Amino acid sequence: MLFAFARTLTFIPTSADRSVLDAVEVLLANESHKGQWLTVDIDLGFASEQWQRTVIVRAGKRPDQMLVVDRRHFEVCVFTHLAAELRSGDLAIAGADSYADYRAQLLLAPPDLLLCRLPARSGCSMPRHTG
Repeated sequence: MLFAFARTLTFIPTSADRSVLDAVEVLLANESHKGQWLTVDIDLGFASEQWQRTVIVRAGKRPDQMLVVDRRHFEVCVFTHLAAELRSGDLAIAGADSYADYRAQLLLAPPDLLLCRLPARSGCSMPRHTG
């Protein structure tokens, strides 16, 4: 069910951090894998230390080596963080109302509101609004 959900929706990052989306892509690519262990090349920096201890079975000795993770724990970890990212607004769903990209919902201020409406003695260095 969660795999169908993740495969059907288009997630949009609202920040530069794509680590959870990368993990979702790894999950979807390995959906048919039924073994207990999964060898992945992924950064689990989004997960807490406790999650990482639960998920990672064996880490490579070098940073460029792949991780061996417990597949089921990895799935729970990634989907838990996916939900948290959606709730926090760090991820959005294309075309959704509840989980839409909040940046698209911001209103632009009319140009005259950008002009300084404070008295000259306030120290405002912006052009003064005369209307």
